[in-house]
Amino acid sequence: MQKKLQKLLSYFESEKVSFADDRVSEFQDGSEPRLILEELMPERVCSYDTETIDDIGCYGPIIRDHMLATLGEWSANDVEVSEKDSSTVTVEFAHNGKDVTWSFEHDSGDYVSDAFYKKMNAWVSRNLKGKFVSLPTYGQDVAFAYLPKQSAKKLDSFIGNTVTANAFVQHFRSDNELPTAYRELRFDRNFDINCHDDTGETALTAAIKAKKVNQAMLALDEAVEVDPWTKNEAGQSPLQLSRKMGLQEITERLEPFYKRESREWSDLEKETDSESMLALIRALKEHPKSNTMYPSTIWWSKDIDFGKQESFEVGHDSLTIGRYFKPGIYEEHGSYNLQYRASTGDGYSMENIELAQTIELIEAFYE
Repeated sequence: MQKKLQKLLSYFESEKVSFADDRVSEFQDGSEPRLILEELMPERVCSYDTETIDDIGCYGPIIRDHMLATLGEWSANDVEVSEKDSSTVTVEFAHNGKDVTWSFEHDSGDYVSDAFYKKMNAWVSRNLKGKFVSLPTYGQDVAFAYLPKQSAKKLDSFIGNTVTANAFVQHFRSDNELPTAYRELRFDRNFDINCHDDTGETALTAAIKAKKVNQAMLALDEAVEVDPWTKNEAGQSPLQLSRKMGLQEITERLEPFYKRESREWSDLEKETDSESMLALIRALKEHPKSNTMYPSTIWWSKDIDFGKQESFEVGHDSLTIGRYFKPGIYEEHGSYNLQYRASTGDGYSMENIELAQTIELIEAFYE
């Protein structure tokens, strides 16, 4: 066991937080905090999949899981969960002889609402002696450890941000194997896999600048799956950098992501299985300037990319239109996402825009 973990556990002991002494030697500073806490003090940890809200009543078992982790400090025999309207959840229970009522927003998705955690943590902070510490999971499940507030603060410090943008990007400048904790970051709603570090580089651009061909390939692999179009903060795309650095293997891997040839509207119309994209294609097909637009797509993408000439590269003065999905809901909402990427590095993104505005933005792109 290394010094940071030893210091943390010593502090737990001083606050009379018991743990399984016989397991301590199995862990090091670099061990995942969730694994450490689940093994050493499982009674203080609750964990579950956040995609678990089949109906509003599912909040009841989640609340009880959190109650159990407080070791009796928060206890209520009757927890009533009801739906005030189509998007508002009400939770009622009694604590220390007082009636408690929470209300928070929940959309129609299957995921636990972030508003629930804000409401619960605010109440816990005011009414209990401890605090729930979120343990990194790198997936759609969550894990929390309940500890006295000072111990919770020490654990927060120990965790830091287990994977920071700087640490993540720095890995791709090295020759080291991908840490286990990084493998599911692309599923973590709290971590941006396309982050920039303090130098303005992404994982992919950092690897390219360091001439780490294997790490650049890994960044594009399914284990990480970064966006190959995200530029560094200097406005350089991964493709531009790999060409500049003379890294042929990376360039050849990247070019298929970027290169597009303009397609016929009728071909795009046949290929889409999306009602919203079909509506867009049909509207543009009849547009007075349809012959001067250059739309394209490739077989694995349902988005439409627009260039300013028949052959173009996505990410360099191109516009991409895709379907809009409500967060946590894998069904089309009927509107669109739009992203403009300029060769200079400037650009913008827009979410949940309607058909008429989408067409206006496409028209503006070609002005």
